Amino acid sequence: LSLEDVSSVSQSKRVTLARSMIAYYGHYHAKYSFNDISAVVAREPASISKTLRRHLKCSKDNGEVKQVMSAIEKRLSLSDLDKWV
Repeated sequence: LSLEDVSSVSQSKRVTLARSMIAYYGHYHAKYSFNDISAVVAREPASISKTLRRHLKCSKDNGEVKQVMSAIEKRLSLSDLDKWV
């Protein structure tokens, strides 16, 4: 997805999942604030917080979300390895 997609008004499943992933990895892994993330996805910080809570609840029960997260985490760990090789 493009930056235009995730900052659009679209409520498609794919776009909302992308926003959730941006919020999760941006906040918990890259330590960005909700204000920082909201500027990227064109949402209010409170909306980002709500999206993140919903994502965390959903990720425990949703196989598709778990699969996407696993693929992202694998790519992140490989890119971390590339920095040191």
